[in-house]
Amino acid sequence: MNAKLIGSALFLVLLGCGGASTPSSRADSTKDSTRKGNGMELELLTPRDELVIGEDMVLTYVLRNGTANPVSVFDPDMNDDWPALRVKHLGDGTVEQFGAQEIPSRHAEDYVVSLGNDEIELAPGQEIKVEARLVDRAEFPGPGQYELVAVFDVAGQEVLSVARTLRLHPARLVSMHDAPNHAGGGSYRTLVWCAGTPNGAVIEATGVHYDGEHVESTWSKRLIELDAPARAMASVSANKLSYGRQWVVWLQGGDLHGLYHRAGKILSAPAKLGAVDGGQIIESVLLDLEGNDGSTPGVADVVFARGTGTRAQLAVESVSPTGKVSAGPRFSMPPGEFFAAHAFMLSKFNRRALVVTQNDHQVSAGWAQWTRKGASDRTVAVVDEWDGKALASGAAVRDDDGLVGVVLLEGSKGLIAQPWRVPQSGKAFTGDAIQIPDTGNWKIKRAFVQPNAQAHFVAAVELTDGSWKLVHHEGRSTSVDVGDREVLGVVWLAEGEPALLLNHENTGNSYEPILAF
Repeated sequence: MNAKLIGSALFLVLLGCGGASTPSSRADSTKDSTRKGNGMELELLTPRDELVIGEDMVLTYVLRNGTANPVSVFDPDMNDDWPALRVKHLGDGTVEQFGAQEIPSRHAEDYVVSLGNDEIELAPGQEIKVEARLVDRAEFPGPGQYELVAVFDVAGQEVLSVARTLRLHPARLVSMHDAPNHAGGGSYRTLVWCAGTPNGAVIEATGVHYDGEHVESTWSKRLIELDAPARAMASVSANKLSYGRQWVVWLQGGDLHGLYHRAGKILSAPAKLGAVDGGQIIESVLLDLEGNDGSTPGVADVVFARGTGTRAQLAVESVSPTGKVSAGPRFSMPPGEFFAAHAFMLSKFNRRALVVTQNDHQVSAGWAQWTRKGASDRTVAVVDEWDGKALASGAAVRDDDGLVGVVLLEGSKGLIAQPWRVPQSGKAFTGDAIQIPDTGNWKIKRAFVQPNAQAHFVAAVELTDGSWKLVHHEGRSTSVDVGDREVLGVVWLAEGEPALLLNHENTGNSYEPILAF
């Protein structure tokens, strides 16, 4: 495994190119420009003055020739250093200046090509605009208040913009959903996350691409501001049908709310979709594109776990392309407490969900299926039952639409990994239990587990002393140091590339490839 993480203090994966510069003619200046003795003017435009750590925004640099003569300047599209961004921490007064290519070069020296120092000529009154992502142009040590100043070199003299103030709030996560572009995974995925702010919360979406070596953030947008924190969940399209448009839904009071977007661009405005009976939204929202030509949102099935004991049920709420909610099938669960469920849209738009429940010292695994027209069986079909306490559950879908599940159990002799499957035929079965050696004395606080389509799994287990262990599908275990970061889950970036999804409120979210195995 040779995965290489590219990271930044502001977010996890920060390569990408700045926006193209655009020369234009404009004779007037603005109050935000700072004039120097040579008559050149520089503006820095920022759409927001407050962000949560991990959020991004587009910076716009505007260099204008305010003289009566043509002026040669460095081409900002073909320069390593200009325009630069000067960052001052207003708390301790420290100042750091970042060249145009410095952040990518810091994190991927083998991934960045020097652009050189080409020049262009600006006529009198002509300006050139450059758009760039903040995460490509600066790093911050943590939350706090900062002053941003654009800097450009013109004939050896610095031209400065008026300072812009930016306040960064800690990334106090409410929820995080790692949603691949289709049910079977793939190299593209979207992180949809909600973080608390002083005025409520924000829901953010970030596009992520994995090329086999680098994890790269391709875009990042704030989707909506909320009055209160909410658990946001994203849709995933059918197995092997990669699709870049996505529903994002959340509960507010007794109502389901949602929006539809493409790479952060809102296509259907945030709205109240309808009243529902509450419950826990399970991963993932299912996007049905059957018969859809892309001109309208796809149908979305939002799956809820509701109730306890003999009243526990899996409930489907269907969202129409116009954003109206209607009740779908309800499935009774095995007696006990709901533990976990995983929903998938198969390649022919059939829906299936794997369900795990806990009843005293016994764990049950079962499954349910339905279509857009409904369900013929309204019960979760039990596949098997095992003694122990459920610690974690994970699932994946194969190319042939078979589902692979793994339940991590705490038994009398330590950790047990129990694989089970629901093939496309529906003839479900369980595999041999895997006893993890030397785990009988582990005092476990919580755990995550995730298989890939080949039923290879990796689990992350937190002990009560705060340390973390990694467990492999062959039964091996090892310690892993995550520092003071919070583990949010285990994901597979590709078939052979498991990674930890991590967060720290002072540095944001990150993927860390698991190299121990």
